[in-house]
Amino acid sequence: MSTIKVNRIENTSTTDGGVSIDVDGHVTIDGQQLPTAGPLSNRNIVINGGMTVCQRFALNTANNINNATHTYHVDRFKAYNDNTGILQSEWVNTEFPEGFRYSLKYTPATADTSMGTSQQSFISYVIEEKDFERFRWGTSDAQQLTLSFKVKTNKAGTYCVSFFNANTFNRYYITEVSITDTTNWNDVTITVPGDTTGTWSMMRINWTLAAASNLQGSADTWGAGALYSTSNQVNFMDSTSNEFYITGVQLEVGSKATPFEHESYGQTLAKCQRYFYTVRGNQFAKFASIFTNNSTGSWLPLSLPVPLRSSPTVTFNNIATGRSGTTVSQGDISTINFAGAHLSLDLSSNYSIPNDSSDIVQLRESYGTFNLDADL
Repeated sequence: MSTIKVNRIENTSTTDGGVSIDVDGHVTIDGQQLPTAGPLSNRNIVINGGMTVCQRFALNTANNINNATHTYHVDRFKAYNDNTGILQSEWVNTEFPEGFRYSLKYTPATADTSMGTSQQSFISYVIEEKDFERFRWGTSDAQQLTLSFKVKTNKAGTYCVSFFNANTFNRYYITEVSITDTTNWNDVTITVPGDTTGTWSMMRINWTLAAASNLQGSADTWGAGALYSTSNQVNFMDSTSNEFYITGVQLEVGSKATPFEHESYGQTLAKCQRYFYTVRGNQFAKFASIFTNNSTGSWLPLSLPVPLRSSPTVTFNNIATGRSGTTVSQGDISTINFAGAHLSLDLSSNYSIPNDSSDIVQLRESYGTFNLDADL
């Protein structure tokens, strides 16, 4: 068998494009990188990396994050803020790079010019065990992963991205990202060597916005513990004028970043509903029924569009029933019976309708919601 060895193949009349092959045998076609490992499709491990699905908040609606709580905004992406400032998140369609329509925006609603001990602000994404276990981290066969994303910020400097084992939080890897262009979108690519030690079932990616000195470590090496940045990290929380936009997040196996893998809205929504499902709608929209009998009391069965990841936390507001004078409240739920795509809520004796009868459940106001949260 004969072998032709070349670095590039293109038409005689062109100076750009064609097929290029690097020294490792990795191929680009018309400037588009082909995967260096794994499949051609379904490459992106991150769900909703294009920020297209936001079940919790309306478009261009800000939400404050403080009091050391992990708070989701667009589906699957959350942020944490533990300092004297207030971090604000917003799903926007006013700022986005070419090929996208949405981004996730962060800005300090209240500034904090100096991080005290253990204080920090960061954005994060958690990959569950069923999606992560195939990469064999924690073994000698740990695979290399490449993270790519698009970011725009008016605060120049060094931002850090860190990777944790989200089950035990005792292994970390920090990388530095230098942002000098504050007027355009920046393409960022980070290749992470697989960790051959530690206990890994889930992974968390952290985009650090600010971090105290005791949360800082060395870049580009695996370490024991849970550190978020290097000492070069900017303090994004130091001014209410600062803005940080992110979209096009992709994590894939291999040493090269490929073009962002867009998918239909329906595909992304179904993936997100594994973690969070909400019923919202017009006033008096009916979405469930309640049944009762003499022996087992009352229960509210639900069939879901996709199986939930785990038994959810159930929250709702402005929910009414069809019978005059009958209501159901958060405290009426006594037991959650979880079976993947099916859920049944047992109701306490506080909720009462005649035996062997039924009732309807509806949104009492246009802003009524019924939420099932099984996110990480």
